[in-house]
Amino acid sequence: DVLHAFDGRGTTVAMLFVDAEGRDGRWLRDAWPAGVARVPPERVTAQLAALRTFREERPDPAEAATLVTALVAGLCRGPRPLHQRDDRITRALELIHARTDARVSQAEIAAQVFLSPSRFAHLFTADVGVPLRRYLLWRKLSLAMQAFGRGATLSAAAHAAGFSDSAHLTRTWQQMFGLAPTMMTAGLEFFEIPAP
Repeated sequence: DVLHAFDGRGTTVAMLFVDAEGRDGRWLRDAWPAGVARVPPERVTAQLAALRTFREERPDPAEAATLVTALVAGLCRGPRPLHQRDDRITRALELIHARTDARVSQAEIAAQVFLSPSRFAHLFTADVGVPLRRYLLWRKLSLAMQAFGRGATLSAAAHAAGFSDSAHLTRTWQQMFGLAPTMMTAGLEFFEIPAP
């Protein structure tokens, strides 16, 4: 929910979307608590070789995961967080990720992890760093992005991810990324790398 702008026209761009629930996501939040921040040039310069490898060698998902972890480590300060997630929240995340769409209610997940909806909501936000509703929206966008990246039409990707139609997906995508899906995904290849 932080307004920001991005203009990558005429340049090669790498965008990494790191889920808040993973160790790397927590590490980034700890290292950059202000949200959107300007990264010192020397931290970016040090990562250019890894980014070139990503572009030129087309790593498989396991190699991509190693590269992303190295990139995050280069952008962060201090040690990687050791926080242990509550087992019920780990189970909730597994349930969410096991679904082929993100249409699930807070009450449904809370019941499956044996918590009241209000307690679950509080614990989820504290542990993951974002409210469940926002996390589910991000998950829907991720599912749509993957489907679109595999060649599905925008309408098919929208329906597969649980959006009502392609217009709903486009509005949400533009709100989240500031670009239309077709502008952001033209000619790109997507990897989804599970959080450790």
